Amino acid sequence: AKSFFNNAVEYYIFGKSYVTKLEKDANNNWECKVECTLQIWNLKQNQKVLEFKLSRTETAKTQSEATKKARINLGEQEMYNKLLYNL
Repeated sequence: AKSFFNNAVEYYIFGKSYVTKLEKDANNNWECKVECTLQIWNLKQNQKVLEFKLSRTETAKTQSEATKKARINLGEQEMYNKLLYNL
């Protein structure tokens, strides 16, 4: 990544997310749990600044809606707050 950005980027955030649970609950709604692992690198210093895991569980009437809600809220709430308050 460092050579790709040609020293124009100081912090590089990357990782992956995956669905770890997708099943119906007692109320016949779909429950989806998404987990992620993110790493933050300072490319100018060539060192890892932070690595963390997060997860989010959401429910909805359909499988796709539960998955969509879990992924969106993982990024917009969990990741946002972690990055905002831990860098």
